Amino acid sequence: MLTIQAKIRKLLGKLNSKKIRKDNLIPAVLYEKNKKSISVFLKNKDIINAKKKENFYKNTINLYIENTVRKVKIQYIQWHPFKEKIMHIEFKIIK
Repeated sequence: MLTIQAKIRKLLGKLNSKKIRKDNLIPAVLYEKNKKSISVFLKNKDIINAKKKENFYKNTINLYIENTVRKVKIQYIQWHPFKEKIMHIEFKIIK
């Protein structure tokens, strides 16, 4: 099982997402049925390294967020239109 560190994003919006990407981080959102979404950011290198593993898109990922572990699956990845760069990730929390 893959393990990735994440941190809570307190500042939201397009401009803040651009600033996050300039720091080589990826903005992401965690969705859980009937609950409020959680906005986080991840290190780009962690996702690139994890993406090299077999079944990256199918496996459950342990996401460490401020001393808690969330089991998630990738729901959607938004790629840059012409660069090999991830712009945004959406995760689905697994119970």
